[in-house]
Amino acid sequence: MPPSSHANPSRPSRPTARETPADPVPEEQWNIHKETIQDLYIDQKKRLQDVRDTMERDHRFKASKAQYLKQLRHWGISKNTRRDHHAPPVEDEPGDKRQCTRAAADTDSAPELAAPAVNMNISDFNPVVVSAGNGEPQPNVFPSNFDNMTQGGYVPTTGNGYSGSQSQMAMADPQTLPQEYFDDTSLFQPGHWMDQGGNIPLGASSAPGFNLSNAHYASGPMNIITEGNVQSSQHAHPTPGGGVSSCPVSNKLRQPIHQAAQAGNLRSVKFLLKVAPECAQIKGEGDVTPLWIAAQGGYLNIVELLLSYQVDVQVPIADSLRTPIHQAAQEGHFDVVKRLLEAGADHDPRDKNGISPLWSAAQQGYSRIVKLLLDKGASTETASKDGERRPIHQAAQNGHVEVVRVLLEAKAESNPEEQSFNNETPSPFLLAAQNGNVSIGFLLIKRGANKEFAMGSSKRQPIHQATQSGHADFVRLLIDQKVNVDSREEKGWTPLMIAAQEGYLEIVKDLLGAHVNVNAEEKDGATALWIASQQGHIDVVRKLYESGAKIISVNDSKRRPIHQAAQNGHLDMVKYLVNECGEDVNAEDSQKATPLVLASQGEDDKGVEMMEFLHEKGARAII
Repeated sequence: MPPSSHANPSRPSRPTARETPADPVPEEQWNIHKETIQDLYIDQKKRLQDVRDTMERDHRFKASKAQYLKQLRHWGISKNTRRDHHAPPVEDEPGDKRQCTRAAADTDSAPELAAPAVNMNISDFNPVVVSAGNGEPQPNVFPSNFDNMTQGGYVPTTGNGYSGSQSQMAMADPQTLPQEYFDDTSLFQPGHWMDQGGNIPLGASSAPGFNLSNAHYASGPMNIITEGNVQSSQHAHPTPGGGVSSCPVSNKLRQPIHQAAQAGNLRSVKFLLKVAPECAQIKGEGDVTPLWIAAQGGYLNIVELLLSYQVDVQVPIADSLRTPIHQAAQEGHFDVVKRLLEAGADHDPRDKNGISPLWSAAQQGYSRIVKLLLDKGASTETASKDGERRPIHQAAQNGHVEVVRVLLEAKAESNPEEQSFNNETPSPFLLAAQNGNVSIGFLLIKRGANKEFAMGSSKRQPIHQATQSGHADFVRLLIDQKVNVDSREEKGWTPLMIAAQEGYLEIVKDLLGAHVNVNAEEKDGATALWIASQQGHIDVVRKLYESGAKIISVNDSKRRPIHQAAQNGHLDMVKYLVNECGEDVNAEDSQKATPLVLASQGEDDKGVEMMEFLHEKGARAII
């Protein structure tokens, strides 16, 4: 086929084959090489390809261009950052279209919340089905369920907050939001967005989960809309320090200075302030100010410029009452937080949910910001209004070891649950157990954390949470600390039953080594062996049986392990129970159902194989 008349013969044709996608690079590897990459890219001003070549040659660190660009954005580094790295805060450089320096984020342990690394939903126990033999299963042995949401104050930097250079606010991604957001239709009306200082899901799961968090905060402020619809006039908003802010209120939803601040365009902001100085303090929809937007975006040069116009550093958003320092702390913009404090910002303001900047920084893992705010006198015990969650809860839940260490060194309570009005508030130690963070567990134990705290009506203890999540190392930590390995939650479940349900053979072995009661029964009479038989975990059943577990039936239904295995299609389990444990193939439950009767209910060939085996072992085809 002849080339197009529009083709440029001097330019080589674009290859049709795509580059093979690079393997994912763990966040900890990026953090190890962060200073080297920053030195090459910012201080030495090397091209990105040269940075890649140097890192691969000298440090054996390999990542694709796309991965580098994504990580540099995550660190708040751009070409603008490199250009202005050594420049005075608010000076122009000729020829630059966008000259704002975004403040470097405090990335000691900061997660990229668009793809949460920590999944806070814990899979619930599957029901132990006790059928009456008439096709009506009766689920039992359930632990309590709660909705799992994190108290928060995270305003995403992609599509939902004031950052980057988008010209229009995007809706929150439905795939990242829990069902509660879809139930609240007001959040998806034009001019609305995800709440500031409200709720951030840290890993929603489709399965019901045992929650260790609290109900989410309801509503959030409206975002500025780009269409510029006329907005009704607003009264001046009281400032946290008393009095009334003198900020003029825009009769439009969005002014040019809001757009320029959001885009990080320093020259545009300078021009607008030159021709209309009063716009430095102008409010948009929801009382948002240019300073608030710049602080959230981490644009230090714009923050400096606005402060030179004596803007009020305390003006909060109308609905959430979050101030610029809330947003800067939440986004990890250390230099912006520091500058706002120098300009007289309150170091410990509270939003409508009782959340402080330190609380938000602790949740996100920004230890430098936490230290800075503590040095200014911020409280370690700020508690959310609804759930009594404190900074140490958020840091422990999200695995931020350094933040937990900093808070404990500042005399934060290691057992804040003892002072909570909400008996469903988990302890930091329980949250660490749930996530299997042994380092945080050790820190809290050294400070006297209650290792056997039982939460609310569920009576769940750290050992239940660590076991259910499959964290063998944390279970061993608790065993070494001599906790009660036979402790029971509300339904009578022991850690051994939970491990048997989930099929965690390693934890089962550790618990057996700690001399648990292998024949303990929950409220309906089921044992760990009975539960594991139902689930088909043959290695667990074998280990339990070899350790002295008895083959028994549950109280009312008279169901035995062989009934459960047959009904659930676990042929190998049935064979083991018959051949090795001596189970009766004609055993009847309370409804006269035998294993063969239950196997006959199956719709696939496994049911036939099951019946053939049982018949060979003497099961009656007619009862």
